[in-house]
Amino acid sequence: MTIPKDNTQLENARRLRREMTPHERKLWYLFLRKYPVKIYKQRIIDRNFRGVCTQIGLIIRKRLQDPLSHLR
Repeated sequence: MTIPKDNTQLENARRLRREMTPHERKLWYLFLRKYPVKIYKQRIIDRNFRGVCTQIGLIIRKRLQDPLSHLR
């Protein structure tokens, strides 16, 4: 299965992987690090960034704490 992606967003995806919020850091390093399936953070899908688990075909959408923050 190929997932369409926008390579112009590559630098933004890398920055988001490096600059995690404290909650994301806890999730990735305390829980998902030892999870039995590999989950990749901030993969580019179309023009969005998502968590992806290719082993089971799962795409994770992170919910914003403030759903209107992107409109400000």
